[in-house]
Amino acid sequence: MKRFILILFTILTIIACNNGSEIKDISFNLNIIDKELINDSNIFKVEHKDFVNLKITTNKDLKIHIHGYDIEKEITTDEPALIEFQAKATGRFNITIHPDEDNHSSHSHSKSDSNEDEEKQLAVLEVMPK
Repeated sequence: MKRFILILFTILTIIACNNGSEIKDISFNLNIIDKELINDSNIFKVEHKDFVNLKITTNKDLKIHIHGYDIEKEITTDEPALIEFQAKATGRFNITIHPDEDNHSSHSHSKSDSNEDEEKQLAVLEVMPK
């Protein structure tokens, strides 16, 4: 009987230690048309320490920035781009399009041009603790 209890205790301890601690590879496709995200959802949820893979397609060249992780990447229309990283920080992190710095100047712009010079939020990466 003691042996059975010891085996049962060992099995339960192993299960408890492994429960929820699995690091996963999580992939999301971001489809951007005219600088608008056309996905069904704009919130991407992962758990702490998961590996995040963002596959991004766009019909206009742009620069993506993931705040809090300080990841920036130029995305072109030529082929899908991939951003890969491990979710080491927990919280909510904005995924934005940065303005085209080549066209940015200190001169005043008309109202229609000023939207091109502003950062635009596309989505949120939500990293939950395990």
